[in-house]
Amino acid sequence: MRRELFDNVLFQHARSLSAVTVVEGFTFSDFLYDGGHIAGLVGTDDQGRQRRYGASIVIGADGAMSRVAEMAGAYDFGHKHHQHWIAAFRIYFRGVGGLTDTMEIHLLDELLPGYFWIFPVGAGRPTSAPELVESAVQGREGGAKINLRKRTYQMLATHPRLRDRFAGAREVDGSFRGWQLPCGSERRPLAGAGWMLIGDAASLIDPFSGEGISNAMHSAMLAAECAARTLREGTVLEGGLRRYEEQVWQELGTEFDTAYRLQRLARHRRLLRFIFARATRPGCATLFQR
Repeated sequence: MRRELFDNVLFQHARSLSAVTVVEGFTFSDFLYDGGHIAGLVGTDDQGRQRRYGASIVIGADGAMSRVAEMAGAYDFGHKHHQHWIAAFRIYFRGVGGLTDTMEIHLLDELLPGYFWIFPVGAGRPTSAPELVESAVQGREGGAKINLRKRTYQMLATHPRLRDRFAGAREVDGSFRGWQLPCGSERRPLAGAGWMLIGDAASLIDPFSGEGISNAMHSAMLAAECAARTLREGTVLEGGLRRYEEQVWQELGTEFDTAYRLQRLARHRRLLRFIFARATRPGCATLFQR
C-alpha cells in the first residue's frame, strides 16, 4: 500500500474518534512552558496566525527531522552522526518486468553498504528505491562521494539484474521522493518532563533494512500506554515518561544492535553472503524476523 493511502487510513481513523480534535494546516514552532516545564505548543496556522495549545504531554510524531526532538533537546541536527543515518529515496514505476508479490532486496556492489529494493504497491505500480548509509554517500568511509540518484538511474539502465526488467518501465511522474532516515543504532533520549518521541522522530528505523513503520506503530502503542498511566498517577513531570524510553530500548534495542552489526558486515560482500546463506537454511529463518 502506498504511504499516502496508509497514512490517510490512520488519520481518518483518528479523526473519527470522539475524543480527538484534529487541527490541519498547523506548523509547530515552539513549546509552551509553565515553570520551566513543557506545557503545550505554539505554532502558526495556514493563514500565518499564531496558535497556542496547552497540553499535559506533547508527543512528537513529526518524522526524521523532528522539530519536537530538536526543541526538546533530544537531538542536534547540526551535528548528525552520519554512520547512524540512511540516505534513501523511492520511485514508482509501471511496467517492471518479472514482478511477483514478493519483496525483493538486491545487494549490489554499487550500493554496499546498502541495497536496492523492489516490491508491488498495487495498481500495477511497483516501488523501487536504493538505501545507503549516509557516511558512505558523503565519502566518509574512504571512498568518493556518491550521487545516489544518478547512480540509481545508471544501475537501472546497465546493471545485469535490472536493465532488462526496467527497459520498458515508465516512471510515474512526481513519484520521486527522498528521505534521511535516523536509525535505532544511535540511542537518543525519547522522553522527558512533558514530552515523548515516537517513530522516526525517535530514530526507530532498522539500521539494516531501513524499515520503520512497524517500529513506529509499536512505539506509538507503548507511548500511549505510558502517557495514560502517568496521567493517572500524576507523574508526568516526575520522570514517569522515562519508563516509555526504557521500555522501547528494552524491547527493540537488541534488534537494533544486531541490525547495525549486519549493516557493518555489509561492507564485506563474501561475509554477508555467507550469513544470508546460513540464515536461509531450515530452522534459521527467524534470524531476520521479530
